[in-house]
Amino acid sequence: MNLFQGSRYSVFSYDAAWLYLLLLNESLSEGLDWRSGNLLFSKARNRTFQGKSGTVMIGEKGDRNPDYWLWSLRPGDDEYHPFLKIRLTQPPGPEVRRGGGLGFRG
Repeated sequence: MNLFQGSRYSVFSYDAAWLYLLLLNESLSEGLDWRSGNLLFSKARNRTFQGKSGTVMIGEKGDRNPDYWLWSLRPGDDEYHPFLKIRLTQPPGPEVRRGGGLGFRG
């Protein structure tokens, strides 16, 4: 029995640490200055990897491309259900999918 439960956001911290370690390992392997924040930041751009939270895509400006979920609570129900998913991290392009299975890829 596990008495300790992490935050639901801890997977994002894991992904950030994993990205840093990927960049650090790559810099050391290439004999580059691993202490240079500018170098690590430039290496992080346009990078995609599989993290604990799913596919992680870092854009041209160095920020993470997000996925969005919209949840609904049906009358008389005590559980939330996915209503709309907007996935910007799915190749070959963004995907929008509604709860009933209707969707499109842009």
